[in-house]
Amino acid sequence: MNKRRKGEKRGKAAYRAVHDLYGGGLRKDIKETPTCPYCGGKMVLKSGAEIGSVYTDQMRYVCENYPDCETSARAEQHHGVWRMISTPANKNLRILRNEAHFWMEKLVETGCLSSDEQVSWYISAHSILANGKRIHIGQCREAACQDIIKICVELLYEKKDSFEKFPGFYSSSTRFNKELWEKVKEIAYKPESKYAVGVSR
Repeated sequence: MNKRRKGEKRGKAAYRAVHDLYGGGLRKDIKETPTCPYCGGKMVLKSGAEIGSVYTDQMRYVCENYPDCETSARAEQHHGVWRMISTPANKNLRILRNEAHFWMEKLVETGCLSSDEQVSWYISAHSILANGKRIHIGQCREAACQDIIKICVELLYEKKDSFEKFPGFYSSSTRFNKELWEKVKEIAYKPESKYAVGVSR
């Protein structure tokens, strides 16, 4: 009984960190009218151009209270029906997702891992939040993004003698762990201008 309860608790924590986009509590929400998890407003379909995104042709579900509530999610058509392909995220979470994606890309660019797919499975194997499942950035919440950043930075630090320093993604989220921040400074240098942070995911 205790083992079962412990497993259930761990599962719920993982669900909060990594959304299951097509299962659990989100299934009904996606098939019907999506709602904003931050303010409860209705999510409406808009183009990137309508909300000032650099991805003008990309369709997104956006909170009806935008721009006061900046929650959005990427959308694509599936059998003629528009669906979210990422879970709703506010601006801070979207920046965290982009930072996590940045460090994942660096694992391939520096030769630490051979492909995007290998990176994805490496993170899934090393993240306690993944529960052994493959992680998709568009379904990650804050805790999972920070976990991914940590995993990537630590592997890059371990392999730092095999590549040259590169312009880093310097943001406040990397500094949540002092030891990790020191490793970031060892593998990346601060660019002259602030690294361009997208908010598309």
